[in-house]
Amino acid sequence: KKKHKMQSAQKIMPYIPKSMHPTMFSALQHAMKSPNSVPLATIPAAVVLAYVPHWIKILVIFKNRGAMGYDNVMPRTALGGGGLARNRSTGEDKSLTDLITRLNGAHYNGLESLAPFASAVLVCVANKADPFAAAALAFRFLLSRVLFNGFYMLGSNNAVALLRTLSWVYGFRVVFQIFRLGLAGKVAKVAKKAAKK
Repeated sequence: KKKHKMQSAQKIMPYIPKSMHPTMFSALQHAMKSPNSVPLATIPAAVVLAYVPHWIKILVIFKNRGAMGYDNVMPRTALGGGGLARNRSTGEDKSLTDLITRLNGAHYNGLESLAPFASAVLVCVANKADPFAAAALAFRFLLSRVLFNGFYMLGSNNAVALLRTLSWVYGFRVVFQIFRLGLAGKVAKVAKKAAKK
């Protein structure tokens, strides 16, 4: 099985720049020696994806309002109801405050989706589910988060908002698939034990 996975992975090598081949082989060898490291590595990647909108939000605030536009003592008030209403009353561009609000929403949603995703991956690892299948599903989740963030940041109309919702639904569906993968082996073992009694 490992040999088949390695052969499948080597098929992509012609599409990767030659300078990256040693790094890719090293990563593949590490994945073969410690296969659970691949799905586990997607958890910090999901953390990074949850914080990307936050970092972009800070950059947008500093670029458009300057250092004085960010209240580090009470940073959330600038984004909550009163802060945005105050910014609009001062004549600030509505599209800027809307962008900041969407970035904030994408950040919060990323944090909200992190716990179920990380739990599902840990269930797979704890129950010794197929790490390559878990990694494939985890990468699908990460892709859904990249799309979600992009659609949320750019979502100033209903069509893009619908795409954002669809990417969220897909990501949540993948989380349930990861849980199912992680619990399938455990449920089968429990059923076998119950059948023997």
